[in-house]
Amino acid sequence: MAHECRLDPLRECRSCRRAAARRGSADDCRMRGSPCHEKFLLDDDSHRSTGAHMSYLYELLSHAARSRPEHPAIDLGSSHVSYSEFLARVDHISKQLEIAGVSQRSRIAVAGSVGPWHLGLLMALASLDCAVVATSASEREAEANRFHNLSVSHVATCDETTGQLTLTDLAAPPTTVTCAEAYVISTSGSTGQPKDLVVRDSALRHYGEHLMKSGRALDSDRISLTYNPAFDAFYEVLILGFGAAATLVLPRGREHILVARFCSERRVTSWNSVPSQLAMAYSLGHLEPRSLDFLRLIVVGGEAISPELLQTIRAAAPNAIVVNAYGPAEATIGICEYVILPHQDVAIHDGRVSIGAAIQGVETRLHWSPTAGQFELLVRGPQRFDGYVDPRHNSRRFLDPQGQIRDGLRFTPGPEDWYMTGDLVTLESEHLFLLGRNDRTVKLMGKRVDLDEVERGLRGTCCIQDVAVEAINHEVRALAVRRRECRCANPTEGSGLRPYARPRTIIWVDAIPLLSSGKVDRRAVVRALEG
Repeated sequence: MAHECRLDPLRECRSCRRAAARRGSADDCRMRGSPCHEKFLLDDDSHRSTGAHMSYLYELLSHAARSRPEHPAIDLGSSHVSYSEFLARVDHISKQLEIAGVSQRSRIAVAGSVGPWHLGLLMALASLDCAVVATSASEREAEANRFHNLSVSHVATCDETTGQLTLTDLAAPPTTVTCAEAYVISTSGSTGQPKDLVVRDSALRHYGEHLMKSGRALDSDRISLTYNPAFDAFYEVLILGFGAAATLVLPRGREHILVARFCSERRVTSWNSVPSQLAMAYSLGHLEPRSLDFLRLIVVGGEAISPELLQTIRAAAPNAIVVNAYGPAEATIGICEYVILPHQDVAIHDGRVSIGAAIQGVETRLHWSPTAGQFELLVRGPQRFDGYVDPRHNSRRFLDPQGQIRDGLRFTPGPEDWYMTGDLVTLESEHLFLLGRNDRTVKLMGKRVDLDEVERGLRGTCCIQDVAVEAINHEVRALAVRRRECRCANPTEGSGLRPYARPRTIIWVDAIPLLSSGKVDRRAVVRALEG
């Protein structure tokens, strides 16, 4: 049976009555950066085992706190949290977690919106070598089976107002962890049955070291953090911020939707987002020419960017370096990048912007896909994952060194096997260009959506008899045939689809257009949905 334990920032646990450890006057300074607590923070690591592995993120944060203790780590608009104050908060939460029974190298589900206490909880878990499993409070019950399959030991939240830590013990059987894990993320999550994968701490370190060598972040930067831990680019922003001892700028509510105003008022120098967020800002009139001329860097990724949107972004931020980043979650955030300097001509092929070339240390290969008639991008190396948590998902996703597709109900890929990304590419003048997918998966707002899964989910509702869906203008749209007996107010009810995968527009028709072969006429569907 699950046991919920509530731990106030400086008090004992009310449910299990285990007292929080005290360290003299350090706990009484209430994490405000007083000299006593800074001594506790910077000089005392006795609550960790000597010689224990230090996770990459916690290593970056510790170094930043020692090198720039009074510099703002997190900017909240009306206030900020310094590096010394933030690390003190992290170490205090870490002690609370240990006292409440959290073991090192556990998998912990974390819910809640991103704020300074939430970030403190994430970094405290990193200090214990625990893997973060991102979730949301609304999905916790639906994800009970997922937590069980992942051997998640606890669900943790941290109240942003009081700092109170709430820890629910799921009484899960211990999992065997052979190496340090950074986080667990789900992919192809159109329905409530996503594919989970583990990202090793060593893989995150490899990508982070590339970022730091590339000079992507400066210690004077103010870096926007608008992602959440369910999207792997969130961890890239943490690496940039803590690695450079820069300042992470957290939005208040949804103020970041108006990009130009947010960046101007909060003095952002480095902006990170999916392209569709900038497209939304432009549609709202908040991406006018030179409106972001103070930005030093713009990093976009998670989905393809059109040449037209890229031109709009560069007009709004003429002095910024623009980085178009690409990488599947299975290869740890990013494996290719195209760095565009101000006034530099952009590499475009057949209406597509280049994704550049593979970063150092990552091996890529082009493999001919006879079904698609194009080359598919393969990847292996230090950032490639070790296979999905459920090994049944590994089938036909890996190619062995001899070029044979690995098939079977359950197998674990070896280090020499190539991961088949499903992304079709072409190579022109040393630039890679994405052409599409080998399946019907698309990226919307940085989330992977399988359109075939969406169709299956909609056909399972009481209202929709037949359906064809496509991604049009960064949203899912559906052409659907209504069941005669349908009385539902919401036709997607019962589909099992996550909110971002549900169609924004449904056009009702008498029949789905078909080809003479009996297959869906996808071109006719697109024409109907675009009209």
